[in-house]
Amino acid sequence: MQKIMFLLVPLLVAGCQSTSAPSKQTKQLENYTHLVCQVKKQNVGNFSETIIFDKDYQTMTIGDETLSCTSDKYKNCVAKLETPTGYKFYTVSTYTYKYPGSGYLDMAEINNKMLVNASYAELECNRR
Repeated sequence: MQKIMFLLVPLLVAGCQSTSAPSKQTKQLENYTHLVCQVKKQNVGNFSETIIFDKDYQTMTIGDETLSCTSDKYKNCVAKLETPTGYKFYTVSTYTYKYPGSGYLDMAEINNKMLVNASYAELECNRR
């Protein structure tokens, strides 16, 4: 029994030391021009439109309206759309370190100084 232990212990120690750590994944060039987000789960409200960001998060397109992002955070867009009787406010945060990416949308619509619509939705975002 002791002979078997003397043979197994060095074998186990050598085997444990020879296992290599997983190699780090190299960063690939990001060759996309837009980020397209769609509602994955509606938590509050009824927002269902597709959101398209340019690669640098300078603009956000919802429907046929293109809005300028005013947030200074990367991958976070705060925008305001004037309507005839008020405003629509949007805050969209995206996380694209995993594929497909995810995100969150907050939207509030104010007409005649009253809140008339609000939405909070989880998004799925894909590079295109």
